[in-house]
Amino acid sequence: MDKIYKKERSSDNKRQQVMDIARGRRGLFFLVGLAWTQKSWFRKTLVFFSAIFWGINGIAYCALLFTSNEWSRLVPTSLDIIPQAIQTAITYATINFPPPGDPYNPLQQLMYFGVVFLLGPFMILTGAAMSPSISARFPRYPKIFGGRQAARSLHFLGNLAFVLFIIIHVSMVLIERFPENIGHIILGYPVSLATAIGLFTLYVIVIVIIHIWITKISLKNPRLVQNYLDIIVNTAKYILFRKMVSKQRFTRSEISPFFRINGYVPDTYSLHRWWSLVSRSMQ
Repeated sequence: MDKIYKKERSSDNKRQQVMDIARGRRGLFFLVGLAWTQKSWFRKTLVFFSAIFWGINGIAYCALLFTSNEWSRLVPTSLDIIPQAIQTAITYATINFPPPGDPYNPLQQLMYFGVVFLLGPFMILTGAAMSPSISARFPRYPKIFGGRQAARSLHFLGNLAFVLFIIIHVSMVLIERFPENIGHIILGYPVSLATAIGLFTLYVIVIVIIHIWITKISLKNPRLVQNYLDIIVNTAKYILFRKMVSKQRFTRSEISPFFRINGYVPDTYSLHRWWSLVSRSMQ
């Protein structure tokens, strides 16, 4: 029996190492996202705060966009933009640069429109489908995406699309008319190459310093950071969800007889045996 326990313990240790890497407690993820090495309660607070921050940012952006004439920069007014965007993509594929747009070429305008008005709302809708509060109040809503797990997968794919867009966007800023792009982004007018390099370098340094500073604080005093963030998070939850009443109704067949563990490897022998039986039944 002891041999079986030691063998299972070794297997669980390996499983825990994989889970640690996935959660960002080891390897490259630890260096890139130090704040995510904390417990799940802290990560959830960061996720909620990030969702609130980017949601408010998106609302403010769209409000400013449509209360001015700037919306015309992003919103296509003719279907002719589709063949024009395809032609622009072919030009990029042949390692050439298309003529500058006003201010964007057709491909850029189409991409920005898709990110702002399609990908952004898509992330909000799939993120809401993962919320237990919204699922409880509107039980049929997650089914639009195929269930909560399907919504989680779609949300993850949306995040990958954002990352891909950011990589392409930053690369094109650096490759195509770098001084002009950096000048317009930071100062609002074109600058020389030396000035653009200096501004970009300063920008990167400031971002890295802020990241390291905030990350050290969050690692050293996670509860303190969580308490401050919860002032915003809990206020938003109160405003949005305080009047929501659950309307979920489950049949007996929909209720699992098994206790759902929290993702960590069990520590006691009895739990190890239980986990082994459950794992075998799920294979």
